[in-house]
Amino acid sequence: NVTAISDQLAQADNLKADIEKSIKDLPTFIGDKLTVTQSADKKTIGVKASSVPYPWFRGGISIGIAF
Repeated sequence: NVTAISDQLAQADNLKADIEKSIKDLPTFIGDKLTVTQSADKKTIGVKASSVPYPWFRGGISIGIAF
């Protein structure tokens, strides 16, 4: 969960629009599971993830050679 708070209403609205735009750019198997909410005072933006798979966990082997 992520929460952002702004003192200015216009800035909060822009932030919500930017977050929603960024979520649309994500692959659907992640983007469909993210929910953006705005509080009643319109100054707090929340993003909640439910059952998001974590495909970005990966491993690797690195070999370094120094001369």
